[in-house]
Amino acid sequence: MLGLILAGLMLKTWRWALLLSPVVPGIAFRDVLGVLLVGQAGNILLPLRGGDVLRSWLGSSSDVSRLPSVITTVMIEKGLDAVILAMAMALAFPLLPSNLGLGAEMKGLLGLGLAALAAAIIALVLSPPLWLRLRKILDHLPSTLSRRSLQ
Repeated sequence: MLGLILAGLMLKTWRWALLLSPVVPGIAFRDVLGVLLVGQAGNILLPLRGGDVLRSWLGSSSDVSRLPSVITTVMIEKGLDAVILAMAMALAFPLLPSNLGLGAEMKGLLGLGLAALAAAIIALVLSPPLWLRLRKILDHLPSTLSRRSLQ
């Protein structure tokens, strides 16, 4: 069991390192692992997924100009997690036992609905205009915040 947890953690670290490499060039795998672990601990201890905010800040190496790009990588990662979860649920619903009181039609409808949700999420994730608009908003955010703090 511990081996599976460690393998999953290494895969998550590798995935985030791939997303992060264009934003923070030369970041070491060990550093990405450390930031990811701190972020997960923060999600346990802080309300409202505060660990993801902490992970974004630490991942940007305290360089505020990189923060929007790092936040975008965390959002992409969360989107990928949602797609995988929706696809797993869509595959699992038809396999539910019949003694749950769900008819075959209901199980099929639930599976179809989750498959449609997974397809919609994949379309959103793969839609370059959506990510470009999101990136523009996030790139504008720190400069707006810094101007407000200077006033």
